[in-house]
Amino acid sequence: MKIKLNKNRKKELKVFQKSLRIKFRNIFLLNKGLTHTSYAHEVYHNEEHNEKLEFLGDAVLSLILAEYLYLNYAHLQEGTLSKFRSYVASENILYLIAKKINLQNFILLSRGEELTGGRNKKSLVSDAIESLIGAYYIDSGLKKTRKLVMGFLKDFLQDVDRLNEIFDFKSQLQEHTQKYYRKNPVYAVIREEGPEHRKTFETVVKLENRILGRGIGENKKTAEKEAARNALLKINKGEMV
Repeated sequence: MKIKLNKNRKKELKVFQKSLRIKFRNIFLLNKGLTHTSYAHEVYHNEEHNEKLEFLGDAVLSLILAEYLYLNYAHLQEGTLSKFRSYVASENILYLIAKKINLQNFILLSRGEELTGGRNKKSLVSDAIESLIGAYYIDSGLKKTRKLVMGFLKDFLQDVDRLNEIFDFKSQLQEHTQKYYRKNPVYAVIREEGPEHRKTFETVVKLENRILGRGIGENKKTAEKEAARNALLKINKGEMV
């Protein structure tokens, strides 16, 4: 069954695209991305809904985020990158994005879903963001989809910057040395400079007698964190195991 779009629906989709500054070559693909299963079964009596596009969109979103985090946070360990990706791609964040672009107003829902507040259901609306991403990927390719996704996420990626600023590099380094050597790194101050009220500390972090990294800070804690961060940078560059 070929889906037919009336003038009002075409107008709605045109308004939606204009608000996002995108243009689908295949308007029917966009419509499918915004069609909930309840509507497809009630009106179309077929499976012309967005579930498979949601599956694809989830994978595309994950890829784009993984690429961004890999390129911008190369000093962090895999586990931390995964946590950051999960945070940004969480249902809560996707729901906030959907509400910001008024996506809920363009989703096709059955009468039952409409009456039970489907347009404000977090899972339903956040899933629709993923299906939109999947549809746009098929229609326009990865490059344009990446631009769209990064526009969606720019405010929330600043949260990753803040998380990174307070991230415990020492714990990450310890996880690494425990995994590969079954030992904890040791920190030592090798130099103090400046007057008592404005001292700087230089610290090294060692594993047995091997120096993994150096750091300088206004107190011992900051210097140790910097030493651990530098050690992690070397590890991720392949300069040490």
